[in-house]
Amino acid sequence: MPDPADFDAALDGYAAALRSSRDRMHALADGLTDDQFNWKPAPDVWSVGECLVHLNVIAAAYAPYFDEDLRDVPPRPDRPAPLRYGILGGLFVRVMRPGSRPMKTFRPMKPPPAGGARSAFDAGRVFADFDRHTDALLANVERARRVDAGRVRVREPYFPLVRLPLVAFLDGLGQHALRHAGQAERVVAHPAFPR
Repeated sequence: MPDPADFDAALDGYAAALRSSRDRMHALADGLTDDQFNWKPAPDVWSVGECLVHLNVIAAAYAPYFDEDLRDVPPRPDRPAPLRYGILGGLFVRVMRPGSRPMKTFRPMKPPPAGGARSAFDAGRVFADFDRHTDALLANVERARRVDAGRVRVREPYFPLVRLPLVAFLDGLGQHALRHAGQAERVVAHPAFPR
């Protein structure tokens, strides 16, 4: 029988990844000037702002699917179903993890194009969106805690015929946010970063 403590520990881990990515992004980028926030190490490398906008684009795409697929889920039983990812869900999480091989970002997932050596985003607005989206994802982790989350499958917004376990998305999106926190940290650590 699945252990409810394992269920809660897994959800705690998903929430911790989301909180850690937010903390790292704020520690890195709070107080950056507009030029620093939008500086790009090369035309084909994202700025700190572009990393955050990309996370916002992804979170906004998933939000309605979480809302729809968590709407009518029965409450969590005494013995919830195990939190299994399946083959595709496991692959989704693996490719999102920090340190995994870089992958092509499809056009709908990208921040708006920026020409030249900088992007052009307002840090305050981008961070407000990032915090709002992170709060929504954390709320979905808490919603998952109250239902039989191991039985919930969610449509993939970019590939609508694909449905994956909710927990694969919650874990994968947290890992994805950590991955881009690391990317933004590398931008600021670049020797040519404007000081």
